[in-house]
Amino acid sequence: MVIGGRGFIGARLVRVLAERENASVVVVVRSTRHNPWRDLGNVKLVKGVGSTTASFIAEAYAVVNLAYDFASPGRELIQDFERLLLECVAAGVKSFIQFSSIAVYDDWPGGQLTEASPADGPGSVYKLTKREMERRLAASTLPHTILQPTIVYGAGSTLWTEKIFDKLRSGVVVLPDGEEGLCHAVHVDDVVDATVGVIRQATHLGERYIISGPEPVGWRTFYEVHAKLVGRPAPRLETLQATPSRVPIASGRAAKPALSLLRFIRSIFAPKMIAFGKRVFNSVRYGGRPIVHRPSLSDLVLLRARGSCSIARAQREIGYQPKIDLDAGMLLIAESRRR
Repeated sequence: MVIGGRGFIGARLVRVLAERENASVVVVVRSTRHNPWRDLGNVKLVKGVGSTTASFIAEAYAVVNLAYDFASPGRELIQDFERLLLECVAAGVKSFIQFSSIAVYDDWPGGQLTEASPADGPGSVYKLTKREMERRLAASTLPHTILQPTIVYGAGSTLWTEKIFDKLRSGVVVLPDGEEGLCHAVHVDDVVDATVGVIRQATHLGERYIISGPEPVGWRTFYEVHAKLVGRPAPRLETLQATPSRVPIASGRAAKPALSLLRFIRSIFAPKMIAFGKRVFNSVRYGGRPIVHRPSLSDLVLLRARGSCSIARAQREIGYQPKIDLDAGMLLIAESRRR
């Protein structure tokens, strides 16, 4: 069973499980109207977690949870997660895989990180919510494994691939001049392979594993290969203002109206229509002039950070071995765009 299977990583995982692994996959969704796996006879869509899914949870060899809705308040996400845990405990699930994030660590993105690094300090709503999910899972009786990916890119990645393409097409991308930060990029196929490896495990001991690529690359390099793929100029370098050492923490109260508006828009329009609306809005706003995309304060912290994260535990204990470097990853993106 895959929860959050319509997302970027989840959709790829479902297809690999169904096609390559020949598994029967139940995907928990909000609505069953759209089925991207209709060509596969071994994928079934069910709506929501509750009485209708209890029998599927009981029959599942493994439950993989990737669900995270950025348009929902953190407390609602935690309540939904708690309900899911109760359902899985009641069903006697023997294998629960939870997707978390490298962002739960206090010293991300500038520290030298391992799974033993501190992760209980202040931070963004995303960090605090993901960390609370980890804590509640650890306190449960479920046999589980937690995966903590870094910067996951690939065809269909809204944040780390498609958004970069959109910025490059619509104008000029500006990056900070001076010392180049490190991008801990990992291709989605490597993340999926790590997940399949964990599903195959006979036992789950409540461990968490950082999942990253073969080697970090410079952020400039990361943007430049995206620019080359879409035939756009490389990012422009500028001397930008100094930034705080940590990512600014957003106020939950201030963010609530924006989240409510985002949820309302998403309830009416499909993602492609929303993306088209953004392009039209920006075209009108800038009068057809190229947009200069300068990084926000939080982006600058990431773009300048030169921290590290170790995948040694994942390599040693779950046999994780990332195979796709940035050049290979961009070739996969190019092939996907040609289809």
